[in-house]
Amino acid sequence: MALFEHTNNTTQQGNIGLSRAIYEFSRLGYAILVPLTDSNEYDLVIEKDGVFARVQCKTSSTTYKNQFVINLLKIDKKQNVHKRATKYDWLFVLTSDDECFFIPHRRVNLPQRSSTNSKFSQYRLT
Repeated sequence: MALFEHTNNTTQQGNIGLSRAIYEFSRLGYAILVPLTDSNEYDLVIEKDGVFARVQCKTSSTTYKNQFVINLLKIDKKQNVHKRATKYDWLFVLTSDDECFFIPHRRVNLPQRSSTNSKFSQYRLT
């Protein structure tokens, strides 16, 4: 919980995740494009060597059976819950233990949640 301990809400936690994603992709040599609005099913577009990919950024401080749980549902302003569409190519996850994962969308268990179990260890950024 240490990484997010000073956040007051999930919006602040999400801002930390988005900022960390920008840092990590920049460090890896990607160009980063950020949408002007928050109404897309992705948070970033990354580009390297002419190849573009959409990235959804998520954070997690919730654990279940010693694995971080990643909430993949979208809750609108009226508190209605929707299944998150897979209109992204990659899922970037930042955990409260300061671990980052860069997971192809085809490996994510939709529609509700996934976890950072051992099958995702190969997608951990170092």
